[in-house]
Amino acid sequence: MGFRPEERVRVKLEFLRMLARMKLDPARMELLAVFFEAYLKLNREEEEQLYRELGKMDKRGLTPLCR
Repeated sequence: MGFRPEERVRVKLEFLRMLARMKLDPARMELLAVFFEAYLKLNREEEEQLYRELGKMDKRGLTPLCR
């Protein structure tokens, strides 16, 4: 894709936000999430940054992911 290495966390964060808003059934949501996880693997530092950013987000936007 056309993103810089320093944008990796932001790309994954935006994907998760988009996935949560799509209102898909759980099977399709998991299929997309697994595919994206295989496509964009974050290192440990990036994962920690992602979780910090997720903690700052409005939980209403991630309701389907926060079961």
